[in-house]
Amino acid sequence: ARESIFNDASHYVCRIPMSTSGAHEGTTTITVFFEGTANPIRPVVTQIGELFALCDALDVTDPQVAAGEASHLKMGFDGCGVVAGLPGALFAFGLAPQCDAVVARLEALASSSEACRQ
Repeated sequence: ARESIFNDASHYVCRIPMSTSGAHEGTTTITVFFEGTANPIRPVVTQIGELFALCDALDVTDPQVAAGEASHLKMGFDGCGVVAGLPGALFAFGLAPQCDAVVARLEALASSSEACRQ
């Protein structure tokens, strides 16, 4: 069964039952990496980029990449200063679209799961 939580802080958790194997059978985990202000996720220049690279998960940052039956997914985003220049560096301009991309991916995963549609 689907388990979800949505609160005022806009945190959303959906454990999506899927056919997987391992300690958390029946769930999919998505790990999201947000780089520091002036850093790209690739090439690796910080520990965040290194952790993203080392994370053994399917990269679904690109919305065209299908998640399939993967039990661990990841998304990674450049720092706001990289994507939006000075407004990004000073005011985190550009963070909202990155967060929207994560929410869109979660909604797509939830809608593609039979259990989440019930």
